[in-house]
Amino acid sequence: MKEKDGRLKVELYIERGFEHNRRAFELLRAQQHEIEKEMGQPLSWEELPKARRVAVYTEGKIEDPPERLGQLQDWAVEVLGRSIEVFYELR
Repeated sequence: MKEKDGRLKVELYIERGFEHNRRAFELLRAQQHEIEKEMGQPLSWEELPKARRVAVYTEGKIEDPPERLGQLQDWAVEVLGRSIEVFYELR
């Protein structure tokens, strides 16, 4: 979970540099429709210079009021838990 530019994200981060990492991302990407259906929302599939990332974003920043921070924390816990369930099932 990271916060940058007013957005909070939960991500699966796959480093580049290893052939099996590239293949893992491609296998996940081939199941994008099913994964997003199980997650209940679209995901961001990103090919970065040093990694590949599958992420879910929401608006929020550390300076938000305490009640909003609580909502963001709840969102992150829910999305992270769902991500673990969905990606674990793919094994």
